[in-house]
Order: sequence, then structure tokens, then C-alpha cells
Amino acid sequence: MPTWKRIFFKAVGFGVGVVLTLGLVAVGWYWYSTRPRPWDKNALKAKFDGFEYQAKQEAFVITFEYTLENTTNKDYTLPPDTTVFERMMINSGYGHTLNAEIVGNVFIPTKHKMIVKIQVPYKYEDLDTTFQDTADGKKSEMFAFKRLNRIDNFELFDKENKYEIDLPNEWAQWEKVKNAFADTKPQTVPQSKAASKQN
Repeated sequence: MPTWKRIFFKAVGFGVGVVLTLGLVAVGWYWYSTRPRPWDKNALKAKFDGFEYQAKQEAFVITFEYTLENTTNKDYTLPPDTTVFERMMINSGYGHTLNAEIVGNVFIPTKHKMIVKIQVPYKYEDLDTTFQDTADGKKSEMFAFKRLNRIDNFELFDKENKYEIDLPNEWAQWEKVKNAFADTKPQTVPQSKAASKQN
């Protein structure tokens, strides 16, 4: 085979190899950049610090306070559109997005901790009561404990960074919370006429 033909075929083979390699690299990059990103549950750690409550005309407002620790290697700002979910004790499922407000702008430098407050308004009718019935201090306290009795915990979802932030509850072990409904009379279901006749 003439020399020029050998050079030609080698050049063609080399070109095909380069094209295939670039194609594989492009496919790999596309797959990597478009693959579903898992939620990161370890980037931000939360500790429950306490809560405050206030009976207002329009709603009963509970303010939950947490310490958030930024475990990442970069400064972090909690986006304003961060979604807050409430998980209920009854079925351990996440409830609807709360009408909750994260108080102020939350900026946490890397490897630092900051206080975060979350205000959550609750409707009085949720527990069959009114503003007038919870206006004094003792009744307000009981309403707050009854609300806490039904809450497992809160969860923040930062969609931009794919951070899932678990806000744990410490109140579940409090005696006043565990016994919040102790004075509530159990409802009895009336028997049907057919059942009454059988008895």
C-alpha cells in the first residue's frame, strides 16, 4: 500500500476516535448535568430552642425558635421562597404548605450557627374555639399546648439548593403537651335504633 494511503487511513481512524470520544464525553456531561439531584439533609442542622404564642383577633400565632447550623463550606442565605411543611402526629404525613413566615433574612456564614424564628398562624376553629375563649393567659397556654400536641415537626425545603432541613420537636416529651387533651370528654357514638332493639 502506498505511503500516502497509510497516512490517510491513519488520519481517518484518528479522526473517528476523536469524534467518538468527544461524543461520549458530551453524553456523559449531559447525563450528569440533568440527572435528578437528591435532597441534601445534612447541609443545615437545626435545634429547637423554644416557642412563644399570642392570641390575636384574626388567628392564634405561635413563633417557633430554632438554631440553624451551616455545615457546608460556603456561606448560606435561606431563600425567601423556602417552603415550610408541617408533619402531623396523626398520620406522620406532611400537611399542606403552612401560611408560615420565616422572620427576617436568614444569613449563616460557613460553619456558624444562627437563630431562626418561624411564625405560624392557626385558626381558632381548628380546635373548636374562639379568640374570646383564648384571650386570657391560662386559656392561651392550653390552646398552644393543644396545637403542639398535634404537630410532629416542621420541615423546610430549599428548592434552589435542594436542601431539606428538619426542624425537630422537643415539645412531644413535655407533660403539658402530652396531657393537653386530658380534660376533653370522649365523644360517644349513639346506637342505631336497630342496635338498641337487639340490646
